[in-house]
Parts: sequence; C-alpha cells; structure tokens
Amino acid sequence: MKRRTVLMTLLAATIFGSAWAEGFRTVVSSTVEVDPAKPDGVTVSMRYNEAVGVVLPEGPLFMEGIELEIRVPSVFRGAESMIAWSVYAGVHPLPSQGGVDFNGDLLATQTLPARVSAALRIPLTQKHGMRASPFYLLVPIVTGPDRYPLMFKLSAIGKGLSSGMETAEFIVIVRPVLTDEGGITLSIDAEGELVTPQVFLDDLPVEGPSTLIVARKGLRTLRVVAEGYREEILSVGVEAGKITQVAVTLVPDAPRLIIHAPQGASIVLDGKPLSGSEWSGLSLDPGEHTVVCRIGDYAITRKFSALKGKVYTVELAVVLEIRISP
Repeated sequence: MKRRTVLMTLLAATIFGSAWAEGFRTVVSSTVEVDPAKPDGVTVSMRYNEAVGVVLPEGPLFMEGIELEIRVPSVFRGAESMIAWSVYAGVHPLPSQGGVDFNGDLLATQTLPARVSAALRIPLTQKHGMRASPFYLLVPIVTGPDRYPLMFKLSAIGKGLSSGMETAEFIVIVRPVLTDEGGITLSIDAEGELVTPQVFLDDLPVEGPSTLIVARKGLRTLRVVAEGYREEILSVGVEAGKITQVAVTLVPDAPRLIIHAPQGASIVLDGKPLSGSEWSGLSLDPGEHTVVCRIGDYAITRKFSALKGKVYTVELAVVLEIRISP
C-alpha cells in the first residue's frame, strides 16, 4: 500500500524527459496522421491498456505543434488517478494496429486530472506561439518531425479496476496546432509565352513565386509585374493552415487594334491587308500607323499614334439617309 501511495504521489505531478529511452508493451488501437487541412482533428477511441500512434504527413506545413485531447468515460469519474497517460517520441517499430512491443523516448507522463477531459500540446518547432494555459498542459520539449511517430498510451496504476472500467472507452482527439499562416500557389498564364514575372506580396518581393508562397492570415495584396505585360494587382484572402490557389492571366501592354466593319469590307494596316480573324484584336508596335478601310469603290484613310496599354477601335459604318424636301 505504501509503495502504491508513493507511486501515485510521484505521478500526480507531470514528469518530463527528453531521452528516457525504454522498451514498453502496449496494444495499438489505431494510428492517426495529423493533417493541417483538418483543424478539427481525428477522433479515435481506446481503452486504458491501449495506445494511439501519431504520425505526420510528409513536410508538414503551417503546424507549430499537435494537441491531444482525452475525454474520460463516466465510470472513471472520481477515480481518474488510477490511470496515467504517457507520451513517447521516436517510436519504433512504426505503430500498427495490434502491435505490442515498442521502443521510444518518454516525453511526459501524468495521472489523469480530476476533470471530464484534459488536453496536452507538444511543440513541433522552436518558434511556436504556445504558452502555458489552464486549458491544456504544454510539454516543454520541442519534438520535431524527426522524432515522430509519437505514441500516446494509457496505463493502470495499481489494481482494483472494476469490470466496467476494463471495457470503458476513452475518446482521444488528435489535432494540429496551426500557426497564423497560410499559403498561396500562383499560376501565371501569358498566352502561352514564357515570362519571368516579379511577384510582390504586400509590396515585398517574393522569392521563387513558382513555389508555395507563405503568408500571414488575412487579406493580402498580390502584385505581378512582367516586362511587356500589364501589371496585375489582386486581393487574396489567406486562411490559417490552408493553401489558396490564385490564377493570373497576363495581358500584353502592347497597343491593340480592334476592327468593326461591314461584311465585304477590306482593311489594310500600314500597307498590309488584314484577315477577318485579325479584326477581333491585333497587337501593334507603339508609334505611328495608317489604316485604310475600303468597301466597294469607297475608301477612307486614317492615321493614329499607338501608345502602350491602349486599345484602338476602328469602326467603318455605311449610313444611308433619305431626305424629303418640299
């Protein structure tokens, strides 16, 4: 009895350790992959003598840690100190359902608090914004991707568990703890032409715009500049933990000419006849141009000076008026 009292007193406070390598036995009820795209997390169930494996996706983005929330079944209310949780890092072999023998580094262990639910957070990066809170226990050991998978394990302390406790299901929710950042993927179409644009986010240059652009959540201003094209400015809403896809179509800033003329008319630009397909829009070199519109024996000539970024429309209209005089 004295030995059990000492053990329970020791576990009443959280024990942290960064290199407590040890072998342990447990039954894996399930393995969860933490997904930043699912901020509500994944819910699983387990019994007191089981464990849940936790793995990360390849190259986790926008995550500063993970949160494990455990909900205590009613049969354990008032007897929470009979169960201890433990978290192991660098677990091997990889947790698989039904696995039994494992090795890993003990990160933390504690008896369940006298509450209906409890949560703990484990930092993933050194620059995290998580702080100690009455709502969760913060494990003060940064556990980077190289120390995954983790394992969350429940164990009985001493004996005397009732049959109801033996079969009771604990609910465990595994969530990502997200940073205040999201991402932008930018696709640029320049009518099939190869361009090297400059991209600015909130007036700051972006390096490697063809890759993922990381930005703080909120409304951001994206500016795309490319030689020979009009500057494009967009407002993009960035959500924490999510990637927003943005498509930009660059419009050449060369002057353009559009022709409106009756069927049967012929158009000559700078001495070169234009085909009907060119009437809908033709790029021009900046400078002086001469356009001749001809229909039947009637022809009219106009000269104009084309400037960058301007659209010029030529309209040839035939007007027939009948007037009556006294």
